[in-house]
This record gives sequence, structure tokens and C-alpha cells, in this order.
Amino acid sequence: MSALLNVEGHLPDILWDKMRNILMTSATLTVNDSFNFFTDALGISNQNELIVDSPFNYEKQSRLIIPNDIYTPSNNAFTSQIADDLTDILRTFQGSTMVLFTSYSMLNNLYEKVNYKLEEDNINVLSQSKYSRKYIMNKFKAGKNQIIFGTQSFWEGVDIVGKDLKYLIIMRLPFPVPNDPVNAARVKLMKEEGKNYFFEYFIPKAVIKFKQGFGRLIRSRNDKGIVICMDNRIINKRYGQVFLNSIPDKCPVIKMKLRQVIDYVAGED
Repeated sequence: MSALLNVEGHLPDILWDKMRNILMTSATLTVNDSFNFFTDALGISNQNELIVDSPFNYEKQSRLIIPNDIYTPSNNAFTSQIADDLTDILRTFQGSTMVLFTSYSMLNNLYEKVNYKLEEDNINVLSQSKYSRKYIMNKFKAGKNQIIFGTQSFWEGVDIVGKDLKYLIIMRLPFPVPNDPVNAARVKLMKEEGKNYFFEYFIPKAVIKFKQGFGRLIRSRNDKGIVICMDNRIINKRYGQVFLNSIPDKCPVIKMKLRQVIDYVAGED
């Protein structure tokens, strides 16, 4: 099995030049308000571009909270440090929550630390390491006090409207896996071409995935909710601003200690 590392040299001849008009729409085509990553990757030129404002009022409907007193997820002590506070936060939420992970390793680690405590309060954690995506979705929508622990397939294509989903927790910025064969080959090629693979490939890919995950929360004009990004590199690293620039305009960004989330949510309610 093989895959082309670059298609921009092939698609114009076999597709773009043969079509009179093509309309491409998505909520996640841009990075930092630019289509360049998308168009360059597909060899698209002479295109007309339009960024349309969202129909949702993110200033009133959403909040992005970033804890500023915890380790980064790459630290081995990360899950141990946050487990108790996260358990109490999930107790406060009483379900209606989706927690997005980038790996089963962290998902399972945190599940073992919090699940038995939440069970004592009749809060059910639906872990993707135990149940199918279809089962989790049906169970989540059918009952109260349900929490989803999901990985890759829950970052996109999930549509939960209304009060069933009020809280979204993103555990880690979704950077591509470096040792994935295609990613590793692209990194090698970009190095040979003198390009900065991290800023030119890893960050744009992660931003698009982050936007997809962020978009799971607000699905209608009546939805309201809170996103918590547990990866504070989004405020501590220079590249973090690219992520913040790519979330919906006017969504309030709030920095606070992890423990303060409990009181903040109580005040919002």
C-alpha cells in the first residue's frame, strides 16, 4: 500500500483543469483566517475565496476556558495532577459532557483515575475504549448523567444539539502523530526542501482538527456551552495564537486555575 506525499502537482491535470466550476465549503478550511494551507496542498490556483461569518453568536453562546496552573499534557505527571480536580468538575457538570482525547493511552489512564469516583454519584462514563461509537451516541442521547470519553472519531461528524451537550473538554492539542508513516515521510521531504515542517504542516493540521473538535459544542442558535482546553500551550507557546485566531470570532477566552472552573460554572448556571 502506498500514498502520494504531495498531490498538488497531479490534481490540476486530472481534476481542476477539467472542471468548469467547483464549489468547496466547510467550517474548517482556513487556518489563521487563510485558505493557503488548503489550496497549496491541493494545487488550487486562481480561486475565488470567501469567509462567511458564523450564524451563531459565540460571544453569548460559548466560553473557552484555559487552566493556567497545570502541567502540559506531555508531562508524565499531567493526568495524576488533574485527576482529582477534573473528577470534581465532572461531578459539577452532572453529565452533558464530551471529553476529547488524542490517544487511547491518556483516555484509559484518566478513565481509571476518575470513573470509579463518578460511579459513586451515578455518573456514567462512556469510554470509547469499551464501547462502539454508535452505542455511545445512542446511550448519551437517551440518558442523563452521561459523559463521553472519545478519541479520533469523536472530533468530527458528531452532532448533538441542545442541552444533551453543554460542556466540551479538549485534553490535548491534536498534533499529527510524528511516527505515522505518511507524516514521517512528509517530515523527511520537507526537511530536504528546507521547510519548517512543524509550522508549515503540523500546526495547520492540528488547528484544523482543533476547530473540528471545538465545533462539536455549538450546533444551533439556541445552544450554549463551555469549552475547556486542558493544553495550556495554547496560551504559553507562540504558536498557540494561531489556534486562538482560528476559533470563532468573539468567543470569550478565559484563563483561570483548574479548580476555579467549578465556581465559574456554578455562577454561569
